[in-house]
Amino acid sequence: MDSIREVEKGMAEEAFGAGVWYNNKKVVGLWTIAQTRNGWANIQDLGWKKFYNGSDSSIVAFNIIAGSALEKQTLVNVLLENDQIVEIYAW
Repeated sequence: MDSIREVEKGMAEEAFGAGVWYNNKKVVGLWTIAQTRNGWANIQDLGWKKFYNGSDSSIVAFNIIAGSALEKQTLVNVLLENDQIVEIYAW
């Protein structure tokens, strides 16, 4: 129940243009395709979120970090701006 409130609060804050941190989540899936800068992560309680696609290196880094977290089932903190992952920390 708390995670639902956290998500709803974050969505409301993000609607005002502020980035929102979501902490202690798990990566439950990854998806990429042979297209330029197109990668997504399925984050616990948040669903599918696109990785920020501002550079080739950011897409590669996001996939490496999220892939490691998925394989090891470790927790991540993600910063969402405009419904995209712009920063990710894995523990």
